[in-house]
Amino acid sequence: MSTTPLRPSLLCLARILPLVLAALFGIAACHPPRGPLVIQTAADGQLLTDTAGHPVTRLRYQKIHPLSDGIYRVERRHRYGFLDSLGRTLVKPQYSYAEDFHHGLAIVYNAKTGRASLINRLGATVTDQVYDWIGRLYAYDAQDNPHYLSGRYLVRSRGLFALLGPDGRLVTPLCYDLFPCAYFEGLSPVHRDSRWGFIDTLGHEVIPPHYDSVGLFACGLAPVCQHGLWGFVDHRDSLVVPLRYQSASHFSQRRAAVKRAGRWGFVDPSGREVIPPQFDDTIAPHLPPLPGFRSDGTARLIFRRRPIVIDTLGRPIQQQPSPTAQYIEHP
Repeated sequence: MSTTPLRPSLLCLARILPLVLAALFGIAACHPPRGPLVIQTAADGQLLTDTAGHPVTRLRYQKIHPLSDGIYRVERRHRYGFLDSLGRTLVKPQYSYAEDFHHGLAIVYNAKTGRASLINRLGATVTDQVYDWIGRLYAYDAQDNPHYLSGRYLVRSRGLFALLGPDGRLVTPLCYDLFPCAYFEGLSPVHRDSRWGFIDTLGHEVIPPHYDSVGLFACGLAPVCQHGLWGFVDHRDSLVVPLRYQSASHFSQRRAAVKRAGRWGFVDPSGREVIPPQFDDTIAPHLPPLPGFRSDGTARLIFRRRPIVIDTLGRPIQQQPSPTAQYIEHP
C-alpha cells in the first residue's frame, strides 16, 4: 500500500525560512535583537550586532555614530542616513552631511544643492524653506557649562540670521547680520542695523539694538558700549554702572574687568571698584581677550610690566616661578 508524502506544514516553513534567509544574506533580520546593539568594526566597515554577536545590519557602513535620541547616524559612500534603535533603515544614506537627532529632529544638508533643512524621524522635511546653514543653539548655566537649547535653531540665508522653531517656522525675521549661537542668563547678543542688542529664546528683543558693542550677561549684568564708553546694564536695559570706562569684560567670579585711564581694575555687580584700576594688561589672554578671573578664583595680570597673580580681593598669590614668568609681590 503506497502512501502519499506529507507536505511540510506552514509551521515547518515558518521555522525553516529564517534559516534560509540567514544562510543567503548573512543577516540576523530573522533573529530579533536581544538587548542593546553593539557597533562592530570589520575590515570592510562597521555594522550593528546584538550582544551575542549576530549581525543586525546587512550593509557595512563607513561610520556608525553612537545612538542619539534613539537613532543611529550612519555614513556610507560619503552620504549620511539614519537607522532606528533596532538597526532598521529610517532614512537611507543620501545627505552630504547630517547631524544627530535631538528631540525628534535632525539637521541635514541636501547632496545636490548643499542647502540645509530639518527632518523628522520619518525623514520628512519640516522646514517651510531651505537655508544656507542651520545650527543648534546653546544655553550656558551659572557655571558656564553649555547645554543644547531644546526647540530652537539658528538659520542663515543670504548672510542674514533668524531663530527657527521646532515646527520649522521662523520665530524672528531674517534680519540679523550677527547672532552668536549662545544664550547667557536667557539672553543672546544680536546685531542689526549696525547696532547691538539682546534677544530671548522666544525671539523677543528684550533690549532692542542700540549699542555700539555689548558683552555677555552674567550676575544679572552685561557690558555695553555707547560713544566709545563702557558701562553695565541689567535685563531691563537699566544702566547700573555708568558709561565711563575705556573697556569692560563680562562678570566672572562676581568680578568684571574695567579699564580706566589706561589701567585695568575690577568692579563687583554693584558697580563698586573692589580692585582699583592699576594693572597694565593680562598675562594670558582668553575669550574675550580681556583680564578676567578664572574658575579657580585667580586672575593673571601684568603689573608694572611684570606678571602677577591675584585673588578676587586683589591680594597677590605666591606661585612657583616658571622659566618664562616671575611672579612678584603686589605692593
